[in-house]
Amino acid sequence: MSPEQAALSAEDCDTRSDIYSLGVLLYRLLTNATLFDAQALIEAGFDEMRRIIRDKEPERPSVRQRRIGGDAQSERSLPRISVATDLDWIVMKCLEKDRSRRYESVSDLAADVRRFLQDEPIVARPPSVAYRLGKAIRRNKGGFAAAAAVTVALLAGTAVSAWQAVRANREGALAEQRFQST
Repeated sequence: MSPEQAALSAEDCDTRSDIYSLGVLLYRLLTNATLFDAQALIEAGFDEMRRIIRDKEPERPSVRQRRIGGDAQSERSLPRISVATDLDWIVMKCLEKDRSRRYESVSDLAADVRRFLQDEPIVARPPSVAYRLGKAIRRNKGGFAAAAAVTVALLAGTAVSAWQAVRANREGALAEQRFQST
């Protein structure tokens, strides 16, 4: 149930409520745990359950996964997936309490998941130069490795040339001194 459904308000439920439900499902698949403790929700009663859904922020999937990690009570044998930071951002964008901050459509969510799988920058994450550069490097390892090798070669060549210039200047100064003293 999305927060707007839990509010029992006159606000229309739209595709973004379904996006929330997909986020809950993705959370479950990644963590092997429900968004909120099911037993605690049942014990809390209907009104408190609605308040928790409306107001309480769930843990990020990677935090939840680390916390419950090797729990003996984890359910059956769902495969354990290492939740990357980008997946955290995608899931948490689906689970936004404010529906206007969720993905607009399922195709927007699918496009972000596709970008994640192709190691491209995702929309759910706030953009930064370091993030985009890291994604570009992972996508183009060969090109960046070649550029790094060329850069190292240029720096090494510059350092050797500078060292040789200093050495030649010293030798020239010594030769000039010897010439002057004879």
